[in-house]
Amino acid sequence: SNATCLDDKIDVYFTLVSALHSQGKMNQSLEVGLAVLSQLGESFPTYSDLKSIIVVEFVKTKQLIKEKTDDDFLTMNALADSHKIAAMRMMLLLAHHSFVTSREIFFLIILRMVQTTINHGICDESAFALASLGSMMGNTFGDYDGAHRFGQISLRLLERTNSKNAISGVHTVVFIFIHPWIAHYRTCLKPLKIAYNEGYRSGNTITAVIAATNIYTISLLCGEELGVMDTM
Repeated sequence: SNATCLDDKIDVYFTLVSALHSQGKMNQSLEVGLAVLSQLGESFPTYSDLKSIIVVEFVKTKQLIKEKTDDDFLTMNALADSHKIAAMRMMLLLAHHSFVTSREIFFLIILRMVQTTINHGICDESAFALASLGSMMGNTFGDYDGAHRFGQISLRLLERTNSKNAISGVHTVVFIFIHPWIAHYRTCLKPLKIAYNEGYRSGNTITAVIAATNIYTISLLCGEELGVMDTM
């Protein structure tokens, strides 16, 4: 009741969105999060032809990245705008939530995160956005060279930001959706175990569970017997 502006309420909104999702109220969680993003200057369409909008936003994003080298991404200035930082935090939270419930919204959020990074600067959430862009480039648009490039940029960006909370999400995306296209499945196991452990350490249970599921799936594909597998 003492909150007088959005800045005063933002942490409460993060708690509310997470609580609604934990209670299984997925749609309500997404609606609240998107409403908060609109207040932060990042509005998203929800009732339009989302597939067409995704293509338009992907082309827009490709235009933004085509002139940038790997080093350009790694030497960008840090994001300083407090509302943009809050928006990136909320978009990351909703990206995790919408990955299963609304893949189209997930794609739109990732593209907006990449655009925000390029236009305003790097933050802890940028590495996940770039990794997810790489996954989208390969698995949705067939650009596997681009996928590998942005997977590697995201891993290098993790080193720059030194954000341990981002490790689980980035490793999960890179070593499930990108790395297997260019290397043996077995090389994904160690990074995914890191993703699992860091996910639970940081409270990112969604990516931790995804990582754990894929560790066992990949191990089976590599001929491992589940009964003799090392514990994570």
